[in-house]
Amino acid sequence: MEKPATTDYQNFENSSDEARFSLRQERMILQVTQALCEALAEAKITRSDLAKRMGKSQAFVSQILAGGRNLTLRTVADVLTAIECEVDVRVKSRGACKPFLRRFPVPWDAQTPFQVDDEAEVLDAEGAA
Repeated sequence: MEKPATTDYQNFENSSDEARFSLRQERMILQVTQALCEALAEAKITRSDLAKRMGKSQAFVSQILAGGRNLTLRTVADVLTAIECEVDVRVKSRGACKPFLRRFPVPWDAQTPFQVDDEAEVLDAEGAA
């Protein structure tokens, strides 16, 4: 039986420890920012409202939700506290991990509530549905 071809993602991930660590860091950042955006959408809270609740600027909130700023656990806790949510952390063995990339539009207007399409596609690690 012929072994299935590896993807570019898998090749890069397996190319070095540094690449593997980097990919997993980016995956976690994406998962956390996506979960925060979904919580904001569910609560119908705008980025402007979140900034006020946190005592931060709208630019700061935009940066953390876009993954452009180092998102610390303390910052995640601050966001969750501001929107009256809690986090549920689960650690799984690597073999049990499934790709967690989804497409959903996130409006960047500070006055518009976040909206997440419940029918968002789950994508494989390379972004294909």
